[in-house]
Amino acid sequence: SSDVCSSDLNQELSALWDKWVAYRRSKRWSTTNDYVGRWNEELSKHGVAKSIAAINESLLQGWQGLFPGKSMGQARSAPPKTSKDHAEGF
Repeated sequence: SSDVCSSDLNQELSALWDKWVAYRRSKRWSTTNDYVGRWNEELSKHGVAKSIAAINESLLQGWQGLFPGKSMGQARSAPPKTSKDHAEGF
């Protein structure tokens, strides 16, 4: 297991972090000690639940990065289109 999951983070996050690192390696994206160290600090700031959500969302979306400060689906939070929007050609 990588250093990112220190004793204050749980086993679920540890397993998910390992999956994230494996995903990044499969894409040939950076997984250096510096990368791991920076994310150790960053994920510790956000807590286990937000860290797990951020990693899951990034894996699901195929993203290159993690975004623990954003709630899931935040980028897609535009209101649904209405019939008025359709009549105006969106």
